[in-house]
Amino acid sequence: MLFVSSILHWLTSESFFLSLVTVYDVNESIDPTLSWSVVGFSPFPLFFCFILGSIAVLAYLISGFRRYDGGIPLVGNSSAAISAACHRPATDLMAFTKSIMWGVTEKTAEAEIRTGVGHCCLTSFEVTKPVEGNLYAGLNED
Repeated sequence: MLFVSSILHWLTSESFFLSLVTVYDVNESIDPTLSWSVVGFSPFPLFFCFILGSIAVLAYLISGFRRYDGGIPLVGNSSAAISAACHRPATDLMAFTKSIMWGVTEKTAEAEIRTGVGHCCLTSFEVTKPVEGNLYAGLNED
């Protein structure tokens, strides 16, 4: 999307331009009554802008019909759910240097057995899929 947007912006900038016509009289002074400026356009980049924009809109519409494969749940703009996913286990100190996954961690699974409430988060530890019907909170007890 970023690449297509950049190309569309570039094509648009190439499509429209300012044309300033300055007319001089025989004394080599500017004649303001005959001088004018106008916005011009170039149809060639405008045509490609229209074609690329149409293809992009069709591609975005088609990709909107794809089914979500699951994995991390869609939380929209719920700051509580986003915060819960970001609270990794305290022992996961260097997670930013490793590959991360979302799910229930082993340590959290043990706490879930004790309290009945688990915790799902992004972590570099091994994770398991959440079980439908189980409870998961924003922060774990340990």
